[in-house]
Amino acid sequence: MPTALNNGHAVTVDETLADRLERALTDASTMRGQELERVDGNPLALEHRAFNGVRARLVGADLAHYRYFSGPLGLRAAHIAVVPELADWYAQRNAPCFVRLSPLLASTDLLRALSLAGLAQTDFMSLLYGGTQVENAPSLAIRVEEIPRDDRQHLFLDLWTSAAPENERALRQRLAQAEFAHWRCYVAFVDDVPAAHAALFISAQTRTGVLAATWTLPALRGKGCQTALVRRRLSDAALAGCDLVAVEATPGSASQRNLERMGLRLAYTRVTWTRELLLDSK
Repeated sequence: MPTALNNGHAVTVDETLADRLERALTDASTMRGQELERVDGNPLALEHRAFNGVRARLVGADLAHYRYFSGPLGLRAAHIAVVPELADWYAQRNAPCFVRLSPLLASTDLLRALSLAGLAQTDFMSLLYGGTQVENAPSLAIRVEEIPRDDRQHLFLDLWTSAAPENERALRQRLAQAEFAHWRCYVAFVDDVPAAHAALFISAQTRTGVLAATWTLPALRGKGCQTALVRRRLSDAALAGCDLVAVEATPGSASQRNLERMGLRLAYTRVTWTRELLLDSK
């Protein structure tokens, strides 16, 4: 059973809560990429393989942000034995391999195994968590709408690909439609202008909502769009039976500070290990 929060409030993070958070993130990542291979022609050259129970996804094409989807899902200390074979699978194809770890579920031996397999620590991300209660706050002049999958083309997807090169936009929209097939997608409006987007995944097995895919048009930042989007997703996660949410943010960023102002707390800093050969080739 998932660990419950004390009266809906964040508690000190231990291995049990870290396990719940990481399983929710693995669920979210799995479902964010599950439909991509089914896009006509498999433009991302996706492959999947299991290494003694560790699921791994390989992205063979370098397009937009999708290279960061390439790597094992939910790797932790118990999986040390699979690291050499897993790393070799990516190396043979000269494909990216991003390994994201919780410091509470990793170990010195796992880090040593990753290093011996040719990976190096390259990045950090803050993982924040909290209950799904929406605290009383002044109403914002921001309208937030959940966009059903069949209606996303002219709202969420247009906003999602607004900065994409024109010659890639149609493909990126097809990929994004698949990418978020199992996610709930939202758009915030400022004076009826689509200004920001965000997404929510409901991890049913952990009763955890995962918040991601947030972005605001530069000209409309500072108006409270992301605050409104967080509040809406907290509310919807609660209605879906979740008592916990998780969200990643760049350490020390405005996004992290905004999330903390809304009552979320830092669980820990996740670390990313990356295959060095790929870094040298970019």
